[in-house]
Amino acid sequence: MLLAAHQILGTTLFFMGAVAAAHAHLYQGITHYHASNTTPLSFMYGVDFGRVCLSRAAWVLGIGISDRHGGAATRQSPGTADGGTP
Repeated sequence: MLLAAHQILGTTLFFMGAVAAAHAHLYQGITHYHASNTTPLSFMYGVDFGRVCLSRAAWVLGIGISDRHGGAATRQSPGTADGGTP
């Protein structure tokens, strides 16, 4: 059940914008994931929580990378910070 809890909390935090906290919970979920042991949970809840953790963690890493590169591209260059020309 820790796997399900970390997946649910990590997904919720991701959609709330708390990317670092989401990554921490999704990673904890991944550490609890054993594909051979999740079959009963998959049938009971209709979802493989470990695979969801893996896919959401990929989203989190993708968002983190795009924020780092995208944010740099949208900032003003140092020469235009005062409103003048570079």
